[in-house]
Amino acid sequence: MDIGVLTGGVSMPEGMTYARYAHRGAYPLVATALLAGVFAIATHKMIKANKFQQKLLYLWLGQNLFLVITAVYRLSLYVEAYTLTYLRVAAFIWMLLVFAGLILTIIQIRQSKKIAWLVRSNLAVLAATLYLCCFVNFAYVITSYNIQNANTANRFDERYICELGEQALPLILEQDQKTGIRMCMGYHYGRPIFEPISDWREWGFRKWRLQAYLGEKLHR
Repeated sequence: MDIGVLTGGVSMPEGMTYARYAHRGAYPLVATALLAGVFAIATHKMIKANKFQQKLLYLWLGQNLFLVITAVYRLSLYVEAYTLTYLRVAAFIWMLLVFAGLILTIIQIRQSKKIAWLVRSNLAVLAATLYLCCFVNFAYVITSYNIQNANTANRFDERYICELGEQALPLILEQDQKTGIRMCMGYHYGRPIFEPISDWREWGFRKWRLQAYLGEKLHR
């Protein structure tokens, strides 16, 4: 079914939602990725001199790589149908980390590197990913995607956007101006509140930029 859906020749089976389809791709990925890593570490010395066993392990790792690709595609369909959230962004990042880990495992086997190298390399990839994520304004990214895809998505969760916090305010204000309808005016939720910087300890680059933007907006 995955191959059929990936190539666009097969539609979802009756009763299968995008949410269930995405979850069915994510859960096996956890088990197989862990198994692949543990098995590669456990059999590192055993298969070192056996080319046939190495090829079998490459085949298994290749299947796991394909599983990651299909899981990412499942998740992209899920996001297309139900928009973006923090958890779905985290799922994308986690799947990319799994993909990188499998590639590093193949390199480790191919080049006969030590297990310590594999552990250090995975930790380095994890640290680099966390570092890069510090520079991404995820609230802005999520709001931008959800608003841009509001016309095509089956569901536009305005409440979720309004609860993303002050970093979503610029796009909320732009949407107000574009549509002439004020967002975040629901009965159970309201517009994010921006607290101006009043002390040097509250200073942050994103908060400073947001304060400058809102100040410019008010003086127009």
